[in-house]
Amino acid sequence: PSQPAPSTGPLIAIEIVEVPAHLQRDPIATRTSPHELQVAEFDRWAEPLADALRRVIAETFEARGARLAFP
Repeated sequence: PSQPAPSTGPLIAIEIVEVPAHLQRDPIATRTSPHELQVAEFDRWAEPLADALRRVIAETFEARGARLAFP
């Protein structure tokens, strides 16, 4: 099978994705109003949220033709 041509788009470096402390927990927290979070004690993220965000950001840029670097 043929390999896709390498991208010649802009090079984007993704270093660290920081997640606020209130979201760095196993249960999913959802903002229900400007001053309230609801914690779903029995619902869990499928992967660490920071990893998921970094993956989705990378996939989005790659889909738009960017080349990625992970320093």
